[in-house]
Formats: sequence, C-alpha cells, structure tokens
Amino acid sequence: MGEVSGDYRFVPGEALPHQRPVTWLPVTINAHFKLDKYLLKMCAKPRLLELINDFVLFDGGVKKLPRVHQYFGIKAAQAFVDRYEGGIIWHTQGSGKSIVMVLLAKWILENKPNARVVIVTDRDELDKQIEGVFTDAGHPITRTSSGRDLMSLLGQAKPHLQRIARH
Repeated sequence: MGEVSGDYRFVPGEALPHQRPVTWLPVTINAHFKLDKYLLKMCAKPRLLELINDFVLFDGGVKKLPRVHQYFGIKAAQAFVDRYEGGIIWHTQGSGKSIVMVLLAKWILENKPNARVVIVTDRDELDKQIEGVFTDAGHPITRTSSGRDLMSLLGQAKPHLQRIARH
C-alpha cells in the first residue's frame, strides 16, 4: 500500500531503487496565512459548536454556513438586539445579505419569542430574492402590500416574519 502524489510515492518499509521515499513533515499552522487565520477563528471548539447549532442554514436542500464576515456581523447584531438597540449591517453586492437576514431573523425569533421581524426592501427583484431564500430555508415570510397592512399585521400574534417593498 502506498500513496501517489506527483513524482513522489510513499511506500511503507524500504524504498525500491526506482522509487524515491518521501519524508512526511508535521503539519503546522502558519498564522500568517489568511486561510489558517480564519480557520483558527471559526473552528475554535466553542465557536464550532455554536456554528453547528445556530448557524447551519439549509437553502433549497443545500447546507450552508456563514462566511467569516457574516458570522461576526450576525454576532454583533445579536449583541445589539440583546441590548434593545438598533444598528446597521452594511453590505456590498454579493456579500451574502440574504443569508445574514435569514440567520439573524431565525435567531431573533428563537430567542425573543414576542419579537416581530420586518424586512424592508427597495426593489421588487430583491423582495422576490428574499422571499425565495427565506422559503427555501424553511421560514415562510409574509409580504405586506402597504404601510397600513403592515401596521395591522404587527398588532397580531402571527406572522412573526414579514416583508414590505417600498419604492
């Protein structure tokens, strides 16, 4: 038995004349590499358990985890919610806004049972995208058609999760 990798072949025991034995080096974490840095941050034991418990998202049957910036953004937002303070998470195009919204809304509704989550969008295409992501993740979201409709729904026990498009 052995393992082939490029020109090198690891063979237990003595190497034959046509084989070059490989010395295996111990794997070390180099904190200077960005990937190692982020892996160390995200895979610390308490954080890894939290990721598995609170941050796994099934999006249309595909299992997803937040990226590093999404995770730390959600954690900061959770601290603000716990203090009953407002805040803004600034996103750029393609930075994972929808996943952050689903994970944060899910956390709010699980940890603040009397809370209502309202997502306000400024474009129909974004509104439809949000609806699709929430629905695929197993969290149906109700669309309100007007401010009056939103206010009446906020006064009811359900739905806890609502969206409105304002142009």
